[in-house]
Amino acid sequence: MTREEIQNMNQGTDLNLLVAEHVMKWIAWKEQRGEYTYVIFQRPGEREPYMRSQRWKNEKERYEQIRFSEINRNKHIVMGLDEWSNDIPAAFEVIKRMREKGYDYVIESLNYSFNAGGDLTHVIFFKRLEGDYYEYDSEVSVMHGISICALLAVLGEEE
Repeated sequence: MTREEIQNMNQGTDLNLLVAEHVMKWIAWKEQRGEYTYVIFQRPGEREPYMRSQRWKNEKERYEQIRFSEINRNKHIVMGLDEWSNDIPAAFEVIKRMREKGYDYVIESLNYSFNAGGDLTHVIFFKRLEGDYYEYDSEVSVMHGISICALLAVLGEEE
């Protein structure tokens, strides 16, 4: 994805899936439950989802890792995805993760700057302690801006 495409993303599942994959480093699993296909997530340090069952050897065949790019919200039921772009406590989990990756952050509200809709404008920075920084000047909520800025920083590292 380009920087512009990321900056233009709306709050919600698509943005949260990208944060789960690139920032939080979750693993997506497809789980078959009868005729329904669920997508569930394994966080770093957690056991594979089928290992949660006492009968895990029997349960294992219902699970398969899935690429995030293969998740289709029309076909899969997505379960357990955090709402980083919509929920302030969840957004601060993104900040915590970015700090673990060596970034510091600044959230600056520009009280004098309101967009056409009357919303407060925020400037959000993630700055690598060694030098590089990623900025997102947003006219969106702080949670939305944190998600976008973190994603820009992490994808910038992957280039």
